[in-house]
Amino acid sequence: MYTQSPTEQQEGWSPAPERGDAFSLAGLKHGDVLFRSPEAAFRGWADPADDLVECRDIDYVRAVSSLAENLKSRQRNTDVIFGAVPFSRRLPGRFFAPRQRRVPLSTQVEGRVAAQPGRECRRDALPDRQGYVRAVQSTLEAIGHGEVDKVVLARALDILLDEPVSYPALLGRLLSGHRQGYTFAMPVPAESGGLEMLVGASPELLARRKGDRITVNPLAGSAARQTDPVKDSAVSQALAASEKDRHEHAIVVDDIRQRLAPLCRELKVPQAPSVIGTDTLWHLSTEITGVLADPATTALDVALALHPTPAICGQPATAAGRCIDLLEPFERGFYAGLVGWQDVRGDGEWAIALRCAQIHDSRLRLYAGAGIVEGSDPEREYEETATKLGTLLHAVF
Repeated sequence: MYTQSPTEQQEGWSPAPERGDAFSLAGLKHGDVLFRSPEAAFRGWADPADDLVECRDIDYVRAVSSLAENLKSRQRNTDVIFGAVPFSRRLPGRFFAPRQRRVPLSTQVEGRVAAQPGRECRRDALPDRQGYVRAVQSTLEAIGHGEVDKVVLARALDILLDEPVSYPALLGRLLSGHRQGYTFAMPVPAESGGLEMLVGASPELLARRKGDRITVNPLAGSAARQTDPVKDSAVSQALAASEKDRHEHAIVVDDIRQRLAPLCRELKVPQAPSVIGTDTLWHLSTEITGVLADPATTALDVALALHPTPAICGQPATAAGRCIDLLEPFERGFYAGLVGWQDVRGDGEWAIALRCAQIHDSRLRLYAGAGIVEGSDPEREYEETATKLGTLLHAVF
């Protein structure tokens, strides 16, 4: 059995667990950090002495580079920087290096559901069903007039509980139900000041870097899973053959190919998407791989070169952004932004913040969106957002 040294105990480190060990969520609280992917898992503890930067737009990469240099020069017992970038670069992102964190884990991460959820006191939809359907109809009119090719329209649910959220319980449910995705809890700046928690289980990797190798995995085009295996298989096959969904997916892949080309000396883009599944949805997926032309290009450099992709904004981006500003009755904040980690060498993973909520105390705002293209049906797009919201709703309740 491994016993920590006094130094390791003081600095909050723990060893990589042996096969079969679980990743403990005990004591995880507001301000702490968790990021788990198929590649690695981290847990950090809030500390006022953390290296921390909040910045906007062009300063994102500069901030992370500065934090990395600080870590190397001070010989801190950590080389990983965590961060979150909002959907709109008008808002500040947040990057920090917790003094106390667990090393990345290669074994399976599990959470224990220890607490019962609080009772729901109030729920407000932004917009309601009719409002969202009208917004989709307005978007389809803009598409028909040639103003835009695709717009991703989101909606939100504001939920008030009768007691503060239990992060160990919430994260435990997300971890147990979403083993192949990107589960996260990250403190981010609140619109009203202070910090709130960005918590979610995203299926979508935006960018991963290992040395000079990168992976980008856009998802676009979705269909709800079915409990009956025969019907579920039929839905998967129908999605793979759907002209509307393949068109939506192609818009995303073509845009990413064009943006990655200047960064890579080799780029491999499959000719057709595959179909992958989460617990609630089938998605069209394309795994794009490349070799960087400049090995100094970091994971965050790649992610910011792609953000926002048509998968979470639309195409063309400027026109789609105007539609989003006009039709969504809320600020997205960190929804559809970036969340992830990067080490001092520039390796790391940045996922798109989907299937997520921003949480403070007993108040939660949940988000979900759908890609609107020619041929979209407003009622079906609303149902798609309802299915996506189910990921967090099932974890909360």
